[in-house]
Amino acid sequence: MRLEAPGRPHLTYCTNIHPGETWAEVRRNLEAYVVPTARRVAGGRPFGVGLRLSGVAAAELARADELDRLRDFLAAHDLYVFTINGFPYGPFHGTPVKEQVYLPDWLDPERIAYTNRLADLLAALLPDGVDGTISTVPGAFAPRVSGDDVAARIAAAIATHAAHLHALREGTGKRIALAIEPEPWCHLETTAQAVDFFERHLFGPPGIDALARATGLAPRDAESVLREHVGICLDTCHMAVEFEDPAAALDRLDRAGIRVAKVQISAGLRIGFAGDDVADKLARLRAFADDVYLHQVVERTADGRLARYLDLLDALRAAEAWADAVVPSSTADASAAASTPGAGTTNAAGDGVTAGNVTAGNVATGPVAAATSPGALASAAAALPREWRVHFHVPLFRERYGPFEGTQPFIRELLGLLRDRPRCDHFEVETYTWSVLPDEFRGDDIVAAVARELEWAAAVLMGEAAPTVAASSE
Repeated sequence: MRLEAPGRPHLTYCTNIHPGETWAEVRRNLEAYVVPTARRVAGGRPFGVGLRLSGVAAAELARADELDRLRDFLAAHDLYVFTINGFPYGPFHGTPVKEQVYLPDWLDPERIAYTNRLADLLAALLPDGVDGTISTVPGAFAPRVSGDDVAARIAAAIATHAAHLHALREGTGKRIALAIEPEPWCHLETTAQAVDFFERHLFGPPGIDALARATGLAPRDAESVLREHVGICLDTCHMAVEFEDPAAALDRLDRAGIRVAKVQISAGLRIGFAGDDVADKLARLRAFADDVYLHQVVERTADGRLARYLDLLDALRAAEAWADAVVPSSTADASAAASTPGAGTTNAAGDGVTAGNVTAGNVATGPVAAATSPGALASAAAALPREWRVHFHVPLFRERYGPFEGTQPFIRELLGLLRDRPRCDHFEVETYTWSVLPDEFRGDDIVAAVARELEWAAAVLMGEAAPTVAASSE
């Protein structure tokens, strides 16, 4: 639906929250969930759909008869498709996904073929006068990118897809942008890393040369096509987990001439460790450590250092080492203690990841801190207070989850900046973790919960007070 906010942005939610890998399953989800959600929140306006199509579903929908039936269905229910989540290619619910979610990545030709197919489908579904976006993986999982030569291959692959988008525009008049979505523990983890990749590789010789070869355009024209058809997807959870500064991130993108093609509105967890409740918090965090999704953790200590953990279980296990170390007696010792085994570390700006310290897996088992007393953990936390941010998408309309907070303040700040100076008109709520969320924080049925999230996001985008649940339970 379009909001009466500056820039008249589209707001929807992503259908990746509903299990469904075949087109038949996705179609049933549209009927069972999207239609009633639209009735609740759209107020008679056309409601935009944020489609998620797996590789299987995309191939099935590409049949002409299925596309025609979908168009009829959309028209009958006053729905339209303007964005597709092209990030997860394979199964996304009910089975361990973890780092397999990035495969095939932009080092695999199948990623190009899949994303081209999504673009063809989106061009066939877009209403006249509406631009489209496809969000995608940030290149590859970080350990897969060993140097600039590999990054250049990723840029060339993305440029090859951009050539397909250019051809679609020339042939259909529909303008579609690929929206690259930085995520913790990926090659493009932060906005700063994304800007560096765009400037040196995508908008540099590797990308320009690849697109020029594919289209026959002159290098200057090839760069213009890349800038039009490739931008960034800002995920508010990912940015908050990385301790990014919203204004600085947008300024970086503006200076580099990189378009914000899409914003995914999602909240993560914030956990402060500085008191005598450390052991209790660590124990309660285990409820969020599921077997399905990767829940990356970024830790910031009081001295500004960052440490990264591949998964929540890795961070929980590393916490046991806090009290095993001698309580720091100096700033230097404190800084050293912040670098825990199995975590990549960066400077305070969070501009890099130490790929050499990648944790191979999430192997922590058994009770957290079973061999460490609560008093020792509290002493360690007091000696070097720290905050964890966890990549676990939690409901937007809650401010607290038991003893933990959400990253809603970051969302409000970023969306406020985008409202004051519109740079993007595609906004998508993406809380895909309802099935693994601890029971005490679920409450509503899925249609009611998604409607509340959309109402919250719409209020923030329009500069109004957002309805929020402050307590851990209603």
